[in-house]
Amino acid sequence: MSSKYEYRESENLTTWTTNMIYVYLFISFISIISNFLEYDFLSKLDSGVYHDHSKMMADAYLSDNRQNVIGIIYSIIFITSGFLILRWIHRANNNIRAVGAENLKFTPGWSIGYYFIPFLSLWKPYQAMKEIWKASTNPKKWENESTPGILPLWWTFWIISNIGFSISLRLSEDNNSIEYLMGMNVFTQVLLGFDILCSFLLIKIIKQIHYNQKNNFKLISSEDCETNSKNKNFGDASIAFEKRETTYQDDKNRLIEKPENIIKPSNEDLSENWEVLIEYCPMMSEYHQRLSQLSRGLADKYMAVACKKKYLDKDGRLMKRILSLYLEKHYGKSEDIQNFALNLIRDERYDALEYLKQHINIVGDQVSPREIIEKIEDKFFNLIGAIKRIMAYNDSFYSRILNENNQTILYLFISKQLSSVGYDVVEKGRQVVITGEKNRYEFDHRIHFTQEIRRIAEGIAETN
Repeated sequence: MSSKYEYRESENLTTWTTNMIYVYLFISFISIISNFLEYDFLSKLDSGVYHDHSKMMADAYLSDNRQNVIGIIYSIIFITSGFLILRWIHRANNNIRAVGAENLKFTPGWSIGYYFIPFLSLWKPYQAMKEIWKASTNPKKWENESTPGILPLWWTFWIISNIGFSISLRLSEDNNSIEYLMGMNVFTQVLLGFDILCSFLLIKIIKQIHYNQKNNFKLISSEDCETNSKNKNFGDASIAFEKRETTYQDDKNRLIEKPENIIKPSNEDLSENWEVLIEYCPMMSEYHQRLSQLSRGLADKYMAVACKKKYLDKDGRLMKRILSLYLEKHYGKSEDIQNFALNLIRDERYDALEYLKQHINIVGDQVSPREIIEKIEDKFFNLIGAIKRIMAYNDSFYSRILNENNQTILYLFISKQLSSVGYDVVEKGRQVVITGEKNRYEFDHRIHFTQEIRRIAEGIAETN
């Protein structure tokens, strides 16, 4: 990860931003309805329907007041949603750097700053968002990623609606005739339609980028954990610390190396201490959640130790220590078994984890780790076996999926190869479904499907 940029959890910010855009969509629909009512009033006024002057004035005041109230609410929601969107863009740009993207042209500040610079605001913000999308999809080789059609479509609607509203505001001051007002009313409703389409597309973009960044961060966190687990400073076992019955107080110097990691003791209770810790180090909440998926007691122990030591677990060292002790207790000291268990934890394959734990408890060290792993893979991961078979008879498969940058060609190539070993690959909307003799796999998008095949192939190549 980048040392300058620290990954910041964006789940809450993404939720707030998308929810506020939904509110904005709601008020936009209300504005369209109100404009229809105003157009109806202007039509009656133009056709001379009103014979009672007092009735006409009452309807006029009602129409004006309704439009003014909705206009004020619309403006407040527009400003609030705009603020959240810009904050989200800034956070997203920061996070792509934190997960390893390099050679980026737009900094977090300029990714939102260009929205406020005349002329440059016509294309620079789009380029910044395109860069965020690509780097979120593939941080290491983001320059090779293609641009999805949703991005230029979103920006086209954005430009049309914003330039259109600017023009309508200036023209509305020049003429107040009924025919002109009716024409401007229709023009405004058309612009609101473009604005609604733009907002729907933006929600999809925000959710997809957030999803990709979260997956990339989990992947990198797991790789960091596996890399650090091989450091011999952690003990004789490659991923496990030496098991101790004493408290973690004996390891204070190892766990806490820098003075800035220590918070001054206070009289707050455990929960209050925890709130303070995650305020300064939000990633600790993610570490706690990850451990809780394995064992609630393990997560509680992590919280208790962190609060007791007033320790900011910025690099996840404390989490890795507790995790390594857990792995040693349940899966033994074998490096291969522990690395395999870490991969299962990362992939949230708790069915395979439980099966692995049972096998270790029964056979212990009497069966080779490789044999145990192969049995687990055969039972739960037939897709791995399929990729192994493909790589065995197709020497160019591995290099092809690593070097092919066109996602459509890559998807078709992998699909053809999987079909040759008995797997059906079917697209259902954006979802990709793989069906084999015993297993069925689902992916939210082609990109996630191809990324998973790449990851499996890389793991097989490293083993070989």
